[in-house]
Amino acid sequence: EENLAPYVLANAESWGVSDRVEFQKIDWRQEPPAKLLGKADLVVGADVFYDDSHLANLPPFAAKLLKTEGKLILADPKRFRFSKALEELSKGFVLDSQVEENCTLDKEGIEEFMIGAGYKEQKISILRLSKRS
Repeated sequence: EENLAPYVLANAESWGVSDRVEFQKIDWRQEPPAKLLGKADLVVGADVFYDDSHLANLPPFAAKLLKTEGKLILADPKRFRFSKALEELSKGFVLDSQVEENCTLDKEGIEEFMIGAGYKEQKISILRLSKRS
């Protein structure tokens, strides 16, 4: 399991927002820590809908963390669960925007397997969502 904290904090430093960014590893299958409820301006996730249990757990978890005007940003490679994920997200969120990007694959992990199978790019859908009132 990779520790992402150094990367997140280094990016925050390079963007000049390190005084406003806190990194905390949390498990969305559990209740969010009480001290974090309604405190987040932004919740970010990438490739989170690879398991059916995430479809039920992530949207309400993110909603509990976000401030009223907070945003949920998700990047997803649009696998077979994508339409179901949008359906689940629509119960608690409004889709503000959806952008698609083609990302070049690196030779690491599963990407190396995909390159070997002839794939050179992966289409990623980036969703920006607001809490439903």
